[in-house]
Parts: sequence; structure tokens; C-alpha cells
Amino acid sequence: CASLLVDKLLDFQVDEAKAESALVALQAILESGISSAQNAFEDQLGAFTEFVVGLDQEDLQRRVTDLLPMLPRDQVMRHLFSKMAATSEANLPLSAEKLVSFLRTSPLAEYSDLLEAELRAFVKRCSADQPQRILDFARELGKDKGSDFWPVVVGVILRASAEEPSSQLLIQTLSVLSAHLSRCWKDVARFVKSSIERQESEPLREEGEPGGGGGVFRRLHPFLVLRIMSSDSFDAMVVSDLRTRVAADALTLSDDILGFLIKGMGNLEEVLEVRKLCSELCGKMNPKYSFGVLIDLLRTSVASGNHAVSRACMYACCCSFELHKDSERVFFQGMGNALSRELLVLYKAVSSQRDSPGSNEVKKTQLGCLDCFGAVVIQKLEQEEGRDDDVGALAEGAFTFKDVMGVLFSGDGAAAAARNGLARALLGAGDAAAAGLDLDLATHSFIANAVISIVPRLKVTKKEVVFADHLIPRALKRMVFRG
Repeated sequence: CASLLVDKLLDFQVDEAKAESALVALQAILESGISSAQNAFEDQLGAFTEFVVGLDQEDLQRRVTDLLPMLPRDQVMRHLFSKMAATSEANLPLSAEKLVSFLRTSPLAEYSDLLEAELRAFVKRCSADQPQRILDFARELGKDKGSDFWPVVVGVILRASAEEPSSQLLIQTLSVLSAHLSRCWKDVARFVKSSIERQESEPLREEGEPGGGGGVFRRLHPFLVLRIMSSDSFDAMVVSDLRTRVAADALTLSDDILGFLIKGMGNLEEVLEVRKLCSELCGKMNPKYSFGVLIDLLRTSVASGNHAVSRACMYACCCSFELHKDSERVFFQGMGNALSRELLVLYKAVSSQRDSPGSNEVKKTQLGCLDCFGAVVIQKLEQEEGRDDDVGALAEGAFTFKDVMGVLFSGDGAAAAARNGLARALLGAGDAAAAGLDLDLATHSFIANAVISIVPRLKVTKKEVVFADHLIPRALKRMVFRG
């Protein structure tokens, strides 16, 4: 019976009616057990499995789905992945659907090692001659939302991508699977931390050096994975092991996600692209975890004259404002005071310096100060209307956009300075009252240039009218009554 069935399988494969008859017969034999056929039947199981997996006719898929769990799991898995590597793009969705249906018939513990081995072989085989197939497969498999095999799939793709860090297609594959990476955030966190720790223990090699191939991409890879994660999952990764913090006016750096990012953005020997991405990721995380650390690091870098680290901190703060402006408005209102004071100190420090020939460090730092304070001013402008509702409520002691205009067009004396939120933020309450609003030229230059810098961004804020209502009457008054 087994031999006869095998002899007819290839002929039946192109005849749907005969193929269904063969499936019915095969299912009956499998359901009755194969002990009586023993060697004669078991020797043909590979051929039966290949036949069943290869059937693409739509009307036969219900019977195929019922039969696959009855066949040897290792052979089913092997033939499914082989078919996905060889099939046409049009048939790939059906093959991926077969795989998902098959995997759902058993607990993960029974097939995780086998799935990992076959998927690794599939990725390796396709990477050599048809890498696009990996991405297409991920798109199809990614349609599944509720299966428990995703930690295995995510782990294989992560390791494959790390082994070929310059492969943009594998990074795209991870992006396609972003939702599943985010659900497996604990596994991703372990992968990222182990990758960074391994990098820190190895010297940075340039291209052309032994072991230096793809050096930039290798350094970037774990941070690119963090960028792919959803914001909620990224924050969960940060909080799960958060030990980097400012306590007793001292910054404590630990080997946690935030600590790795702070060290990455502050390491002047690190690849520039890595430093920039680390700053961006500091801005991506919830500012309640990162902002205090960033301001402390900015204060330290200003004091030491480390302009590169200062710019990294400012870029992170700007990213944070942009990404969290809607969800953390009240928090930013309060933190704006401390940040603005440090920005003014840095701006004054670099304003007295000149770039050496061939360098633009001072100019870039000045522009960074203006961009960062401009981000603070935009946030104040967006809060200028509707402050009585819950979203727009002002944090205690926070200054407003009206206060910015008050300092910019000063002249109302010490009493007004004592009430002006920005003057108090920049100088401290006592100094503001003593100095009045007649602040020094560098402070006025800082505020004026920052206000000018936000003009191209006003269209995005949709606050052009509010900006004009505060600026134009005051400017005209100063021009008419200037004395």
C-alpha cells in the first residue's frame, strides 16, 4: 500500500481530484497507526511529507492543515522552509500560513530548538542568493499576532542581523517585525545589553584592520535595534534595570540602558554616528528618566569646556521636546527653567571664544544653544493659550512665552523683573529683582537670536498669530518711543 501510494503521488500532485483522494487515503493510514506497515511505510514518510507540503491548490488546504501534524515534525519543518526558499513570491503567503498553522498545533517547548535550527538555516541560505526572500517571509509571518513562537523568531533574526550588521535588508526585516520585537522586549533587552558589553570589552577597529569589517555598522547595530522598538517597550526596557541617576547632585552611571546611552554619546573616541544615535535615543525615552541626567551632564560639560558633549546633550533635549511635547507638557514646563539657565551659561562661555583655523566647534555650539533654547521657547509658545485646562496647566515657577517677550523688550524696572519668570529662571529670584530687566547684552543676544531661530518653525506649531500678537506690538512700541 505504501509503495503504491508513493508511486502515484507525483502524478496525483497535478490532478486536484486524485490528490484529494490520496490525502484521504494517507490520512486514514496515519490515523490508524503505522505499526503494521512499519519499515515499508516509515521509509516513505519523507516522500509523503514533501508531497503534502508541496500542494498549493486552495481547495486542498484544509486537508493539508489536518495532515501536517500527523507527519514527522522535523521533516515537515524542513520541507516548509525549503519550499519557502524555493517557491515563487506569489505562493509565499500560503507557505507562511501553513507554517503558522502547523506550529500552533504543538506547545513551543516541543519544537523551539527545531524551529530555531531550521529558521537559521533558511536565513543563511537566503542571505547568500536571495536576501529579499527573508524580508518577504517576515512580512508574511508578521501577520500572525497571537502565537507563542515569536521569541524564537525574533532571537534568530536579531542574531543573524548582528552577524551581518551592514545588511540594511536585515535591519528592514527587524523593522517589519517591530511589533513582535516590542512584545519580546525582555529578550531584546538582554540581546542589546550583551552586545554593548561585548563591544565595550573590545577595541574599536577601523575599516581595513583585522576584524574591522563593518566596524561602524557593528557599533551601531544594538542602538539601531533600540530605535526600532516602540516607545512603550523602550521605556519598559529602561525602567526594568534603571540604576543611572542623579543623586545628591552627583551623576551615577551604571551598566543599564540609560547608562550605555550616556556613555556612548559622551565618548569622544566613539564613532560619530553612534554618538548621535545615542543622543537621539536619550531623547526617545520618557524624559522623566533622562532629562535630569542630561541637564546634569550638560552642566558638567559646560564647566569642563567639553563642547562636543554639550552639543550631544542639547540634541538629546531637542529630540525629547519633539517626541514628548504632547504627553509631557507640564514636566517640560518645570524643567525648562533649569535647562535655560545652563544654555545661557554655555552660550556666554562660547561667545567669548573663537574657532581655530579649520574648526567650527564654537559656531556649532552657539547654534546648538539657540536651537535648544528655541525648542524651549516653542514649547512655551504652544502653551500660551489654554493654560487653564489640565493639559496646559503651568508647572509651579515655570516661565511663559509672555515672560520671554518681557525680557526681550525690557525696561519696566526691578519690580517687573521680580515677577518675570524667565528673568528669575536665568538669574535666580534675588538676582533678577536686583538687576531689573536690564540684562547684559549677551543675554539679550541669546534670547533674541533664539526667538528669531524659531520663525521658520512657526508654521508647524500653528501659533503664528500668537507669536505675532506678542512680538509686533512690543517691537513697534520700542521703535516709536525709543529714546
